[in-house]
Amino acid sequence: MNIKVNIDQINEELAKFNTAINNFRPYTEGFIKKTAEKLQDFNSDYIAEMERLLENMRNSKAPRLLKKAERLHNAAKKAMENFENVENEISNKLSAGK
Repeated sequence: MNIKVNIDQINEELAKFNTAINNFRPYTEGFIKKTAEKLQDFNSDYIAEMERLLENMRNSKAPRLLKKAERLHNAAKKAMENFENVENEISNKLSAGK
């Protein structure tokens, strides 16, 4: 049984995944704090409600989701690196045996 792995395609998908992670990161790192700081200059009846909403968002699952996505990306990248290393070793051994 042959296993065919398209390394280039998998690496492209990993790059897309990494881009998605980086696009998501600003929504988890300091988003609430930055937004709350911007509200301090406003005078309105609903600002207190917005501040309570932002405080409740501090318990967001977004930071945990980001960490899980990063771990998944790193594990997949490491698996591809290991696969490429094994493939190169096999290729070198086959070339040496000829």
